This record gives sequence, structure tokens and C-alpha cells, in this order.
Amino acid sequence: MDTFRGSYFAEMTKRKLDSSDLAYEEEAPDLRIFVAGRDEPFSAHRDLLKFYSLVIRGLPCAAADEVTTWDLRGVVLEDETQPVSADVVKAWLDIIYSRTDVARPGSPPSSLRECVSLLKFADFAQTSVPLLREIAGRFAEDARAFVEVILSMDCRPRLLLHDCSYSGPSALGLYQTSGMTGVESRVLVPAAALDLPRIRAATSADLEAALYLAARLDLPPLIALLRSFIRAQLLMFNKSRVIDLATIYSARVLNSLPRQVLLEGFLESSLVGMSEGVDLEGGVKGVFKSGLVAGCFGRRVGDSTADGEMSYAQVQGVGLVLKQNINGRGMLHLTPLLGGLAPEERQTMVTECMARAAAAAAGSSRPGGSSRAAS
Repeated sequence: MDTFRGSYFAEMTKRKLDSSDLAYEEEAPDLRIFVAGRDEPFSAHRDLLKFYSLVIRGLPCAAADEVTTWDLRGVVLEDETQPVSADVVKAWLDIIYSRTDVARPGSPPSSLRECVSLLKFADFAQTSVPLLREIAGRFAEDARAFVEVILSMDCRPRLLLHDCSYSGPSALGLYQTSGMTGVESRVLVPAAALDLPRIRAATSADLEAALYLAARLDLPPLIALLRSFIRAQLLMFNKSRVIDLATIYSARVLNSLPRQVLLEGFLESSLVGMSEGVDLEGGVKGVFKSGLVAGCFGRRVGDSTADGEMSYAQVQGVGLVLKQNINGRGMLHLTPLLGGLAPEERQTMVTECMARAAAAAAGSSRPGGSSRAAS
């Protein structure tokens, strides 16, 4: 026995991993996928796809030595007007094949709209929940993820979803402030080409569609990314924002939010301080701790404001901090919070409460887990 084990492990240490060890390159494809707008069908291996898709698993089996077909030419995904595209199907296939062949690239697209189409198709194909969440998670981790707005053939601004805020209009156009660097904002769209209502409508529609899908499919990483982007846009004065909250937080979004998101939101709002009861007056001085806020003032994290650079004012009942001589840029809402838990203490409390809620839910779902007495 010892001799066998020794020789076995010796052979294992000699083995070199090959990208095609588990690939299906040497096996003949037994599945053809027909897609609108593509002359030739995609060729695939049913034995692989059926592990990730219940639809593939349920396709009628072809006779021996024959190929199974999957016709998608008439499939129109939710909220779309055209049949599912070849690019979407290819992206789905690439992601699945990349799990057995490291040489085959398989990442979700960086475009939010394209990623939403991919997730909708994956949902249509009844893709496994772990793979759905992996797709959403990899998109959420992509620093290049963006929302694209088509203003003209020559002007297609991409709004990055990670740690950026956007504001306009101004004398120069639409500004992008990056929290990754915390430096002076840059002009993304020149004033001559800027159409803020159009940008706001297109961006909000894409965010609403993505948030609804993420909520319906319970994709926490995507929900977190979209919430972070939306909050970053609220740094700016309402007339200059690139989003419309009423459009984004539609009835279908709110009615689809996972229970965990609702519980966390309730706890967070219950543990912060009161925002009423005091108004600041006069000059304000501070140290920048956020790259996004620092960028609005042309500073870096850790910089301090100079005397007289920032002042507090009430404008139509809203507290604002104004930076002088920048054509209105740097106008930020300032809301003092009285009391409440400190951020670290608040996060600890939310985590503990959510853990107790999850444990209680798991206990009540087991047979005999409920302690409620019969009436």
C-alpha cells in the first residue's frame, strides 16, 4: 500500500497541467445553436453545457451519430425588441468553455447594457445560480465597467461605474471626477455636444433595467456596484446630476429587491444620526477623506482646505458647501448628522443583526424548526 501511494504521488508531481486537459477540442460537437443574423450555427458540446443549463439538459436527444439543434432565431429577451444576438450567445458559450479550458477567454463584457443582455440570456437558458452570480461578480469587479450614452456618431461618452461622479452642465461641458486618483475633474463631453437631459434619460434607463434584473435574480455584487455608482452621483447638486432617481427606483425594482438588501437598508437607516436640528453657518474647513470629494475640489485624499475656500450656505432649504470661482463646480450637499453609531460600530451591528436573521430564517425553514404554537 505504501509503495503504491509513493509511486502514485511521484507520478502526480511529474504531471504538467495543460490548458486542454479537460477541453472538448478532440471530441466532435453534438449541438448546433442557430442564432438570428448568423449564417452558420455555433457548434458546441452538449455534455458540457448540460451541466450549466437546464434548458440544454432538457433538449430532445438526437438519434445516435446525429446532432441536436437549439434554435434561438425567434427568441426575444425581456425588454428587448430584436432576437438574441450572436455576440450574447458567444459570450455565454465562452464563459462556460473557459471553465474547462484556461486558454479560452471567457469574461463578461464591460458594457452594462451588454452584460445585462448576457445575464438575461443566461436566465433564459436556466443557467446555474453559481454561474449567474459568477458572471455578475466578474462584471462588478471590472474596473472598466461602464454605461454608454450615444449622443451622436462621434460622441458616445462612457460613464465608468467604479468610483466616478459626473456633473454638468457648465461652461465647459460634462465633467468626470475620478475617486481613484482624487485629482481635478476632466471634461468628458464638451459643452457644444452636451445634451444633459438625454444623458440623464439614457443612463437612468440602463441603470433601472440592470438593477431590476440584479434584484430579480438576486445578484448581490451587481446590486452593490449599481448602488455605489448611484450614490456617487448624489454628490452633485440635483440640477447637474446625470441620473434621475424616480426612473431608476421604479416599482418593479422596489418590488423585486431581495430580502437581504431590504433588511440591510432598514438597519443602516435606523443606526445613523438625526439630520434635523442644527444648521451650520459661515466658513467650513476640512480634510478630504474621499477621492471623489477631493476630486471635486481639485485635491487629493489627505489634503486640507484653505481658509475661505469653502463656505456653507442654505439654498432653497438645502445645505450646500460652495467652492469659489469654479463656475458652480464643487457644489456639494452638506448634511450634519447628530448622534447615531460611528461607522465601524454601525457596520459591526449590521453584520451581527444580519447573521442572526439568516440563522433564524434557516432554522424556521427546517422541518419542525418553527416554535410557533398552534392556535
